[in-house]
Amino acid sequence: MGVGWGRNRAGGVTGRAAAVVRRVAAAALIAVLATAGAAAQSAPVRSPAGMVVASDRIAAEVGRDVLRDGGSAVDAAVATAFALA
Repeated sequence: MGVGWGRNRAGGVTGRAAAVVRRVAAAALIAVLATAGAAAQSAPVRSPAGMVVASDRIAAEVGRDVLRDGGSAVDAAVATAFALA
């Protein structure tokens, strides 16, 4: 009867799972290509103390504050992700 979502009896990927994988791969490719042009136009920015980058200014400030208060890079990343959610 059921063999699980995304797999057929022979262990191969079903059409629905393959479609999901193709969509995710296409989205990742678009994201890489979209950021490649922006990265080529600007000079790299470096910081000896740490850096947080986010699509929202407030979320980046939350991550920066975590770093400033002694948190690790993982702490800052988690706080930034929560602020973006």
